[in-house]
Amino acid sequence: MCNALFLRWNLARFAVFVLTGFWLLISAYFPVNALITPIAFVAAAVANATAVGGGFLFFPLFTYYFGLGPEQSIKLSLSTQAFGMTSGALSWSRSYIDGRALLLGGGAGAIGVICGTFIWVLPAGQIKPFFGWLSIVIFLVILAEIKLGRDAQRAKVQFQPNPAAAGFALMALLGGLVTAWAAIGIGEFIALYLLLVYRVRFTVAVATGVAVLAVCSVVAFVCHTQLGGIVWQFLLFTVPGVLLGGAAGAKLGKALSPWLARKFSGRVALGGFWADLVSEQGAGLKWLFSMVVLVDGVLILLHHYCW
Repeated sequence: MCNALFLRWNLARFAVFVLTGFWLLISAYFPVNALITPIAFVAAAVANATAVGGGFLFFPLFTYYFGLGPEQSIKLSLSTQAFGMTSGALSWSRSYIDGRALLLGGGAGAIGVICGTFIWVLPAGQIKPFFGWLSIVIFLVILAEIKLGRDAQRAKVQFQPNPAAAGFALMALLGGLVTAWAAIGIGEFIALYLLLVYRVRFTVAVATGVAVLAVCSVVAFVCHTQLGGIVWQFLLFTVPGVLLGGAAGAKLGKALSPWLARKFSGRVALGGFWADLVSEQGAGLKWLFSMVVLVDGVLILLHHYCW
């Protein structure tokens, strides 16, 4: 046991060393883009702790700060998530991810991604408003998910191939379609369905949502490498950050959620519903990030329609 832990620790140190060296090397050639890496680390860590795709941060960053077009931003967000969410899914995998839900959800979601990429393509002019409205919907989904997670914390139910699995597959299919258009969506809808219908544990729902999003992001990345349009000089900087941030995401969620819950429930005057949300172990970080999602969506809609 000690030898295994020692080996894992040394492998982790080696990975950090290699990725840091790679980042320093490419920073010498593209110094302006070097800021993306620490941002990517933070985005991946939060995304993998909550199952909320990192596209919530990457899309506005690439669109408004770096001046990329909506289509380029979506392609780059999906490509970045392919690495970050996979790293996080591997970190969650041993104890939390439901294998049967991942198999069905990942397969249906992948079909949705392919349809949204090649068959039913969202026009470039509709990407920003769609992303903004979807952000508000995801905010409401997160609140429902955390509220349902109160009872699911004590549940021991596992995903079963029963009639409800048909609805789960349909949810994953639609989630994959939405993810192809906006680089977000399927992780939260998967987690909500598992909590609402199957009443699995909160952490299992989140981890499975992360894994399904990872599958869909990898499929989208493969599709867009064939279509072209990925801005590789940005992807070189996001990948080192999300690989490390994704691996840290699960630990971040476990460590910070109880602390945030105590801070919010003890110092903020909230109504009964909101107090219930932030008082749940494992929900503090998710609740905080839901606020970021809401603000993100509102600002994008204001920029699109008013500014």
